[in-house]
Amino acid sequence: MALYSKHDLDEPGNDGQTLRQHIRSSESRFGLERTNLGSMTDEKLTIYVEWLDHLDKTGWHDGLEDRRSW
Repeated sequence: MALYSKHDLDEPGNDGQTLRQHIRSSESRFGLERTNLGSMTDEKLTIYVEWLDHLDKTGWHDGLEDRRSW
């Protein structure tokens, strides 16, 4: 079951930032291309956000796994 839904992208969280803002900020911080959020399923969105959060917690690792295509 997906934790995040595309319907949640523009809803402010506890910190006042929307999920979309969090994603875009993370993509910018890690030098990632912007993903097409509209084409993602809720499950894929959840996996993507969890991956971005993992990068944020552990730092950027310049490996193939970190450059997977979304």
